Amino acid sequence: MINVSAIDLEQYNYELPDDKIAYFPAFSRSDSKLLFVDKKSGKIKHHKFTDLAELLPQDALLVRNSTKVISARLHFRKPAGAKVELLLIKPLQPSADPQIAMQALKSCSWECIVGGRAVREGMTLEIDAQLENNFHFTATILKRYENKALVQFNWSDEALTFSHILATYGQVPLPPYIKRETDSNDVERYQTVYAIADGSVAAPTAGLHFTPEINKSLNKKGINICDLILHVGPGTFIPIADDKIANHVMHSEQFSVGIKQLKQIKNALEQKKPIIAVGTTSVRTLESLFWTGNLISEGIKINLAKVRLDQWTAYGQYAISDPAIAITNLIDQAAAQKLDSISGETSLLIIPGYQFKVISGMLTNFHQPKSTLILLVASFLGRDLWKSSYDEALSSDYRFLSYGDSSLLL
Repeated sequence: MINVSAIDLEQYNYELPDDKIAYFPAFSRSDSKLLFVDKKSGKIKHHKFTDLAELLPQDALLVRNSTKVISARLHFRKPAGAKVELLLIKPLQPSADPQIAMQALKSCSWECIVGGRAVREGMTLEIDAQLENNFHFTATILKRYENKALVQFNWSDEALTFSHILATYGQVPLPPYIKRETDSNDVERYQTVYAIADGSVAAPTAGLHFTPEINKSLNKKGINICDLILHVGPGTFIPIADDKIANHVMHSEQFSVGIKQLKQIKNALEQKKPIIAVGTTSVRTLESLFWTGNLISEGIKINLAKVRLDQWTAYGQYAISDPAIAITNLIDQAAAQKLDSISGETSLLIIPGYQFKVISGMLTNFHQPKSTLILLVASFLGRDLWKSSYDEALSSDYRFLSYGDSSLLL
């Protein structure tokens, strides 16, 4: 049992100079450096990302997050002319499923973060853009709370989907620490080459380094690929404001995993093949799958179309199933519920002391100090090795954060 109150957040702090932050992507996706960290030996080696296929075990299952970043930042004006920024968080109507919501016609509703003063309930905002042919695009504030709002969007052209609207009037939502305007390059580069499922407002950045050529090298070596979906929300950038981890409210994110992919994961577990997660989002999804299946082993009934995993589920008084059995539970229950995928939301918080159930390693960029992502990395490497890895990266001029370099932790 982990003593959460004993975790000292200051031990997961480090000094990140401004000149180490990558404010722009590298010239080419695969130009990035790759820090290889061997968990067992503690050895740290320097590579290029193009060396990835050579470094991965031949029989590995590489699990990627194929979510797609939407142009979620919209600029409107209040009736008196003042500017208001809306950042889409999650869809509400016509569906909570981003894939369906993006195909909405004429109207849809989303939860948004509001940037601007005195934005009140009932107010209707006009898009801050030059419109043609009597086209109208408005946002009506249905409800306000904290810095958020429930917003109904309406547009006059019945032939345009909300996806088309965002492509025309939205902007790529760069992370808050990249303090610059987006440019045309961000539209392409703040997106993985294998992104297919609309829904994220932040990129799964560990995947930004992949290219078709690297994918070919992985295929040539016999590395199997498994794609799942976790839509990354703005909560991924929320710092831990309280030094007591127990007081931190972990953000919730939507995920979806098909039965075919569950079978890939099950087979890898049964055959003792290493499962390597591309990014912390894939890590959280894979580990969330285990805990959902483990709850089924405990006799808990779960609607696998509406999974809700609490941030502390992994730290409860539950018997622990074999991981392959937990995933088998999901496959069997999905069949019983006549589902071709399982989906829901996870708030799983991975902190030092956590015992990983599914993954054998991960690819990940370098993260902000005292963040939940640093805690996840430290949970895998241990307190001393994560720190020495970051010290090595800093002293070797690695680029940090979303557009930065990568690391392979095995």
